[in-house]
Amino acid sequence: MSLRPFLRTLSAVLIVSLLNLGMLQTAGAAAIDTQAAIALEDRAAVTARIDERLAREDVRQAMQSLGVDPEQARERVAALTDAEVLQLDGKLAQLPAAGDGGWILLVIVLGVLIYLFASGKLSYR
Repeated sequence: MSLRPFLRTLSAVLIVSLLNLGMLQTAGAAAIDTQAAIALEDRAAVTARIDERLAREDVRQAMQSLGVDPEQARERVAALTDAEVLQLDGKLAQLPAAGDGGWILLVIVLGVLIYLFASGKLSYR
């Protein structure tokens, strides 16, 4: 029995194995602390409340009458920092439930958007 075919097969297997070593991919995962997880959940809840208020028909009509695209307003709210989102939600919580609240909400949203554009934190494409 010859050793030569065995060595050729072994060499081929080793070559293929070594070539595949460069293709290994690893996944990295890291644990986050409880405060960070709570902050993410809080931001999601607050953003959902703001989006719910912006989705109201009377608010949409008021924004459109002032020339503001409601979808752009929602995108801009999503781009706010955590502190700005909490501040906006606090102002919205103080508004009356019906009637003039849509106008006040619109003024607040527009004020925040103007501030973001003026400070350079947000830019129009």
